Amino acid sequence: MSFKILRFFLLFLVFSLLSVNCSGDDDSGSMDKLAAALRPLPRTWSTNSSSYCKWHGVKCASSMHVIEIDLNDMALSDSLPSEFPPFPYLQVLRLSRNKLTGPLPRFDAWPESISGTWMIPLEFTKFRNLSVFSAYNTNLEGSIPDIFDSLA
Repeated sequence: MSFKILRFFLLFLVFSLLSVNCSGDDDSGSMDKLAAALRPLPRTWSTNSSSYCKWHGVKCASSMHVIEIDLNDMALSDSLPSEFPPFPYLQVLRLSRNKLTGPLPRFDAWPESISGTWMIPLEFTKFRNLSVFSAYNTNLEGSIPDIFDSLA
């Protein structure tokens, strides 16, 4: 009798863990929005795929949250979405060596609200998880404030 109870408990535990992992508490919606806005679409990316953690330039934590987006050298030639999708666990965002144009997107949906056009806003200091922001040789214009000293 105790073996049946143990087996039932283990099955219950496995299905509970699977349902938590598939509950939508991940970054799939944000990745779909970002993919829909990028031109050209980076290789291996899709606008309706749940396997975004396998996309080129994307790294995820075991929780399926995006921790790095590396778009360096992707030949992107359009503008970034006007409101960048939220990625609460993002640590690295790389945009270097593309032909991006237009204003710096609004980051209102991020953990801390920032906004700005052609400048890195002072609110960037509130992104405690962001350790790398690379945007050289992207045709973005404007001054970079001396705010990164407080992040060290």
